[in-house]
Amino acid sequence: MVGIVVIGHGGLALALVETAIQIVGEIEAIKGIDFLPHEGKEKLLGKIIEAIKEVDKGQGAILLTDLFGGCCCNVSASLSTRYPVKVISGVNLSMLLEVIFHRESPLEELESLAVKGGMRGIVDVCKGLDRLSKKRRESEPPFGPH
Repeated sequence: MVGIVVIGHGGLALALVETAIQIVGEIEAIKGIDFLPHEGKEKLLGKIIEAIKEVDKGQGAILLTDLFGGCCCNVSASLSTRYPVKVISGVNLSMLLEVIFHRESPLEELESLAVKGGMRGIVDVCKGLDRLSKKRRESEPPFGPH
């Protein structure tokens, strides 16, 4: 089982982890790390290393960060040569759930699934509803059901 560490600015990481737990129930080997305004990069680095050691049960860990190029992402990426981890930025709830449901997959495969899951979670709802409504209108008989 691959360990999961969610890292984000403010209260985002813990909120995502708590929300995932609300949806699926208890989750093993997961940790949320919030990077708070008064903390420096060294403090963040220490928290991430501690979390990796806590969640890695021998299959590595996937680090899901909030913003590409932000401190959480950059510090996480700096650890990818020292620890068996993959780092994905742009975490959302859809991505996190995808990782949780497929964490028995090899780390390299999970990396790809995380990205796909995150992208599937981004939907223009109004356009989707418009398309669905149009399909329904096109499939209805011109004078209503007989």
